Amino acid sequence: MCRKEAVYTVVVDRHTGEFHHHALTIKTTLKRKAGDREDEKHTIGLTDESGDEIQRLIDFLLSVRSGDVPGESGRYVVLPAAGVPDPRSLQQVVAAATDAGQADALAGVFRRAAVDAALFAQILDRARTDPTVFEGPPRRSSWRPAARR
Repeated sequence: MCRKEAVYTVVVDRHTGEFHHHALTIKTTLKRKAGDREDEKHTIGLTDESGDEIQRLIDFLLSVRSGDVPGESGRYVVLPAAGVPDPRSLQQVVAAATDAGQADALAGVFRRAAVDAALFAQILDRARTDPTVFEGPPRRSSWRPAARR
């Protein structure tokens, strides 16, 4: 049996009393017949000293609890949605690609974008300047095979 304890600390400079950073420790204590023992292997510490680890954990937990993260076990990519006006639409596109067995194709597009950032920037710029470029049903080729006689 074990006990989890969350400890939130505001760290201040001991000489000046000025704020330095916040710290969050989630401590695990093993309860044994011989007495309680801290389980350092299962204890974690987060700070906002160099990068806000605490806020990232909060954001992740809020996403999980809001239902934005699927309940199934698996590997997931978590992205900040701060600059995305409609994060659900991006989530739906990725989910649809995964459901349709197109995850590899979508991953290929992103790999290509990482290698050829200029090309990807041009595509995004075109979409931004001409919002109708992706509207409506997918365009189909006008080519048709010749009718058999």
